[in-house]
Amino acid sequence: MTEHQIQSEYFKILAWNESKYPDLKYIFAIPNGGKRHIGVGVKMKREGVKRGVPDIFVPGMLEEENFVNITIYLGLFLETKKPKGRQSKEQIEYAKHLQSKGYKYKVCYSVNELLDETENYLQIKLSR
Repeated sequence: MTEHQIQSEYFKILAWNESKYPDLKYIFAIPNGGKRHIGVGVKMKREGVKRGVPDIFVPGMLEEENFVNITIYLGLFLETKKPKGRQSKEQIEYAKHLQSKGYKYKVCYSVNELLDETENYLQIKLSR
C-alpha cells in the first residue's frame, strides 16, 4: 500500500466510528507531503507548509460519559510510511522537537499501526 492508501483507509475507519466517539472528527491530516505542481508547492510554502511536519494529529481530548482520558501528552502526532519507508532528516528533527515539547510521536507503517496507536492514545476500541 502507498502512504496515501494507508492514510485514506485510516480516516475511513475513523469516520465509521464517529457515532460512538464523536471527537474522532477532530483528528486531522496535515497536507505537507507529496508531489505537486510547482505553483501549488510555492503557494503552500507561503501558507506555512514545512518539511518534516508529521502527517496526522490526534488531539488528546476525547471525553465520553464515565470516561476521561488522562494523559501526560499534549497530543499525538502520527507519521505515515509505506512498508520499508524511512523518515527524512527533517522528519527526525521534527519528531525530536515535538517529543521535547510534550507531544507523543509515532511512525506507522500500516493502517493497523495507525489505528493501534490511536486506540492506545485515546484509550478506546475502534470497530474495524
